[in-house]
Formats: sequence, structure tokens, C-alpha cells
Amino acid sequence: MHTMEAVGVHLINMYRSMKKLMIGILGLSLAMACNSGSSDSEGGNVEAQTSVAAIQDDITVQKAAEMLEAGNVVLVDVRSEDEYTSGHIAGALNVDVNSPGFEEKIASLDKSKKYVVYCHSGRRSAKSSDIMIDNGFVTVYNVLGGISEWKGNGYDVVTE
Repeated sequence: MHTMEAVGVHLINMYRSMKKLMIGILGLSLAMACNSGSSDSEGGNVEAQTSVAAIQDDITVQKAAEMLEAGNVVLVDVRSEDEYTSGHIAGALNVDVNSPGFEEKIASLDKSKKYVVYCHSGRRSAKSSDIMIDNGFVTVYNVLGGISEWKGNGYDVVTE
């Protein structure tokens, strides 16, 4: 079963890489199209508007711990409420990716902040990261291996 999880994580990462490549190609194409032949009423060139590029990346539990210690991220646990109450990383906000209205719930979050997202093993948090980026979040990090890897590396969880 552990091998199947590894294959699943590998496929998710491969999908993400392809998605990033396609988004990059699309963005470049749009930027080129916007710059070609655009002019204002005075006959001068109109500069293309630039948008902030989204950052979506997979991180290790060690990197997540460093980021949490620095205190510049919002930690999101996307597991069920029962999983969350049985043990979670201190300070985590619980938003169940499988609950109705997940997108509406995350819509209330500040999209400009940096988010670290985790679940049990990394699959649901990878899905959540994709959804968050698709909904306009600027920076989202997925914790590889989830809370299982977190606990396996000796990091603490709380049951508050």
C-alpha cells in the first residue's frame, strides 16, 4: 500500500509540473499577444499589465517546520474534523477539502498570504493546493507526506 501512495504522489507531482508548464506557456502567449500591436489613443504603445505569478510547491515537513517557526505563513489542515481533533499541528486552521462548500470556505481567506497545507499523507492537500491556486491564491505550499510524515519525523501534534 505504501508503494501505491508513492505512485499516487508521483503522479500528482507529474500532473502539477505539466499544469505549471501549460500555465506558463499560456501566460507567455497572452503577454506576447497583449504587447503586439497595442497602442493608446495618442499612438504610443500600451504597456502590458503584469499580474503576480502564483507560487505552488511541494515542501518537506522540515521546510514546513522552518516556515512555521518563522511565523510568516497560515497553516491549513484539510482533513476531516474528526481527523483534526484526533491530532493536528498547533495553530492549524481546519478546512475539510471533502466538505460541501470547501471553495466558499477558502474564499474567505486572504489570498495574498502564504499558505502551508497538509492532510494525512499529501493527496488531499495536493488537491486543495490546486483548488486554492485556481481560486486566486498567490502562494500555496503542500506538505509532502502530510501529518504522517510530520509525526514520523518527531514533530509534535496537539489535540486541543
